[in-house]
Amino acid sequence: HADAFEVKISPDSAYLASVIDATAAASSVDGEYTFRFTTKRVLAEGYTVSVTLGSEHVKGSPFQVEVSPGAPSASQSNIYSGDYGYDASLGEFGSVAGVGRKFLLQLRDDYGNDLDQAAASSSGNKLEIEVDGAENVTTSVVGLPDGRFEMFYSVSLAGTHALQAKLSGVGVGGGSKILVVAGKNDFSKFNVYGPGITEDVIVGYTYHFNIEARDEFGNTRVDDGSTLGLLSVFMEARGEDRRTGALVKTAFDLVTVKYEKEASNEASSEKWLEGTFRVMFKTKTSGGIYATISAYPLAGMSCSHMESDLDAYD
Repeated sequence: HADAFEVKISPDSAYLASVIDATAAASSVDGEYTFRFTTKRVLAEGYTVSVTLGSEHVKGSPFQVEVSPGAPSASQSNIYSGDYGYDASLGEFGSVAGVGRKFLLQLRDDYGNDLDQAAASSSGNKLEIEVDGAENVTTSVVGLPDGRFEMFYSVSLAGTHALQAKLSGVGVGGGSKILVVAGKNDFSKFNVYGPGITEDVIVGYTYHFNIEARDEFGNTRVDDGSTLGLLSVFMEARGEDRRTGALVKTAFDLVTVKYEKEASNEASSEKWLEGTFRVMFKTKTSGGIYATISAYPLAGMSCSHMESDLDAYD
């Protein structure tokens, strides 16, 4: 009788595996019986299935069943920093502009089983990385021997962006907001503006112009003040002697450079950003303004030299 046959699978639990038909439901005309069982988790040691008739094992019972992971699932797979670590100030997936960030992707099936390299490579699914709101994005995906994937992205635009790893167009891990910060100083990209640089001035008044630190991509850096000692500013007025017509050069009476840790407030008549260098100057002589701003670089920094040619009026 069919109900005399009994099937068991070990280990047996709702989380691991279970038998759907513990006893045979039907038989074919040639005396064959069908039993069904399901597995959810991949076990290195596999599962043991036994079929008994009464209290005796049938021929071949018990037998081992090896289970392989199923198709990769975007909802169960995840990205994480893994072996690469991260700078806590940038968050797990943040980076420096132009430098980029590596992280890991583990593909899993619907039941949370890790896919090994063979299963991941044979799935036919496409893996990709998207970084929304960024410019000059470079990405790569490389399979590792243990079945994980090394993911890499690099962007040149500093700011907050949306990072999304995708499995055949479907997002993995829900996506992440990432912080990309400006890179090291590039003095050739510093932004210098204000009276005496981009605006004419009046003799006898005190003025300020601003120097904003920037990286090689033009991202504004919030300088910590360490660049102050690298900056050198020289300003002079050039005009003609009224009697002889000869060129007269007169250095400005006051030129000082100050680091502003905090940005200007709303009530301020002048505006500057956090981490800006402010140059205060005053001239008592009318004529063309000649300003030279130099930076003395440390190792790995570029150097720039800029000049302005404006007028100081009586």
